[in-house]
Amino acid sequence: MSTSHLISASATPDQAPVRILCIGDSITRGGGFPGGYRWPLQAHLRDAGWEFLFVGGSQLNSEGMQQPFHEGHSGFRIQMIRDGAKTENSENSPLPETLESHRPDLVLLLIGTNDMYVGDPLECAALTEELMDLILQSATKPALLVGGIMPILPGLKPWGTLVPDDITDRVNAYNALLREASTRRAAEGFACAYADHTPAGQAPDTHVEDGVHLTEAGTRRLAASWFAKLSENDWRAARISGPDFHQG
Repeated sequence: MSTSHLISASATPDQAPVRILCIGDSITRGGGFPGGYRWPLQAHLRDAGWEFLFVGGSQLNSEGMQQPFHEGHSGFRIQMIRDGAKTENSENSPLPETLESHRPDLVLLLIGTNDMYVGDPLECAALTEELMDLILQSATKPALLVGGIMPILPGLKPWGTLVPDDITDRVNAYNALLREASTRRAAEGFACAYADHTPAGQAPDTHVEDGVHLTEAGTRRLAASWFAKLSENDWRAARISGPDFHQG
């Protein structure tokens, strides 16, 4: 088995730091405090001895972070990540261009919250699968962790969106489809896995008043959930990308 693209807890002198690309919406960008989940995840990785770089085209809401780069775009839906978009709050390139520019070794993908308000979970999951394949088949053949989106509370939101009463069923259905899609790609030999963030979002202090964005406590639990998955042996010590990758 080839040992190229190895992710390890501590890089050797001839091994470049792991390039980590965090892709998503406002949950990735962060809300009322800098960095969102990226700030505590940065600390978890550093404390565990990882040599890494966060990469991406945005530094918004990253004040004070040692690793400020990311691709978290407030309000973005799945297609906007794929095709590129520009709003008054954020701008990104089409996903293939982002991957070519930043050449990640590892991608953390957390997207779909803004789609769940009105979108069909099956159709949204199909769009996310397109993102997954673009990532896994890109030039650097990065490892991919697909995050299940956090719970969302129903009701009218400050920005005018009415989140339906069946939002929990929508989110659960979407997440289940992402889990299945990740499992299929892992069986095909790709470095792909699903990170279940639902438990991290069930405490009563998870959300700010809008019922979507996270409190500092919720953000820290999300970071811990990402790190728990990254700490599994397949991802921390023996991640081989592409068709030579084998889990277990």
